[in-house]
Amino acid sequence: MKKTSSKTGNEVGRFCDLADKQRLTEAMSAFRSLSDRIYRLPISHPTYAHVLESIARLLDHDVSLLPRAKEMILRASKAAILNTLDRRASAMLDLAEGIVAFYDGNHDDALRLYDLALQNAKRVKDSHLTLAATYYLTKFHYKSDHYVEALTLARSSRSIAVADFSLLRGLIQLMEAWIVFVKGDVVAAERLLRQTEKLVAGQDLIDAGNILAFKGRVARRLGRFQESANLYAEAIKTLPTDRSTSAVVRCYAQQAYSLLHLADSLGVNSPAQVAGRVRQQAYEALQAVYPDKHAEHGQRRTDARVYYTLAVYFAGLGQTDTALQEIEKALTIGRKCGDKSMEINSLILRTRCLGGTSVEEARRTVSSADETDNRRLRARARIALGEAFLQDSYRNVPAARQMEKEAAELLNESDRDYVRTELDQLHSRLAQIHEKDNLLFEVTRSAAALSGLAKTLRTVETRIVEDAWRSAGGNISDVAKTLKITRTRVRRVLERREVRAARPTPSKK
Repeated sequence: MKKTSSKTGNEVGRFCDLADKQRLTEAMSAFRSLSDRIYRLPISHPTYAHVLESIARLLDHDVSLLPRAKEMILRASKAAILNTLDRRASAMLDLAEGIVAFYDGNHDDALRLYDLALQNAKRVKDSHLTLAATYYLTKFHYKSDHYVEALTLARSSRSIAVADFSLLRGLIQLMEAWIVFVKGDVVAAERLLRQTEKLVAGQDLIDAGNILAFKGRVARRLGRFQESANLYAEAIKTLPTDRSTSAVVRCYAQQAYSLLHLADSLGVNSPAQVAGRVRQQAYEALQAVYPDKHAEHGQRRTDARVYYTLAVYFAGLGQTDTALQEIEKALTIGRKCGDKSMEINSLILRTRCLGGTSVEEARRTVSSADETDNRRLRARARIALGEAFLQDSYRNVPAARQMEKEAAELLNESDRDYVRTELDQLHSRLAQIHEKDNLLFEVTRSAAALSGLAKTLRTVETRIVEDAWRSAGGNISDVAKTLKITRTRVRRVLERREVRAARPTPSKK
């Protein structure tokens, strides 16, 4: 029995060592054969906190472990294990609880626990644990689109002297490269990416795939959609064959997104069937990883990306109802996971599917985007608000132009993808309005020359009020509110034309 117990201890130790080094593919493989014994591990066992932290790290690989990890934490809390732990073990337990809280959607708790783990790791001068806590805290801010905090933490990790944890250091640097990329410095991001490749090379399949996926994002940002799709296809080949793994799901969804942009970019000079085939490839990629009905799926950030991209696919085909169903799924997960990017992008796509939104709602979207450091998200929210200003019956063109200006200032030369396209479309609409305004001015000036300015302005006023009255279904209060004039004035204008004899049918918008 002692020999068996010793063997188990060695296997558990190897599993924890692999998890410590963030070599999650191998750690997951080791865990599968040990899981029953690990779950039965007594709370009093001296490595309980370390084992629990190692299991929590596996959530980055497989979120289906969340219920069992929560169960082990609950057992520890009920047994008041904290009273028996030294500071190092306490930091491990804090880190484990933080990771579980993050994946369970309790982001305030996750932030507090990560901070606590980092402070305790520093107090006991444990460089390995300090690096791990820094990694998860950086990841928290990075996932929350708070790039200033994430970048500060990522750069601070360089001073932590841990020679044999090159993979974990490389993953922190990968986040740093991503933040530099989203800020618009593609050259610096690619330089960091090359350095990161050297740190993570050959250590974990998932991270090798993530490097290729990052290159795919860079290619797409620069408008090289076919190259981007190819890079994602290459990344998929390097990853584990299990299609439920988050990294695999993410790559399939991103490959599909690049293919949809490729189809849109083909333009009128390409045969329609060519774009159709590309769209079909995107659809097949999404179906390959569409979340099934098991409880552990359909709730992850990566699943939200699948739903969102499928909504883009259906919206492009004009299948609005189906698109809206997928958007709601993505929106629900985005909100649950605290994923502002997913939440805001889903709201914008839903607005376009519905044919518009109120200015008030679009303003709220801008405010929400401004809570992040994501400049592209902030730009996209402003483009959506600009569109809202133009959709009202009595549009606010100057305000729309201001949103165009602010969005343009947030973008830079490297943004050559869909956000740039949306800005160009808003610019085109405003240019057309400018041309119409010039024409309207010329017509009005000609009319004034013939009939006099007072009569011309009175005629214009009458037509505007009458049109607003019909649009409002004869509700004078609504007309007054829309045009920002008194109800008395509305009545007087309508009486000029004697249009109030019959109440109009409200127009359908």
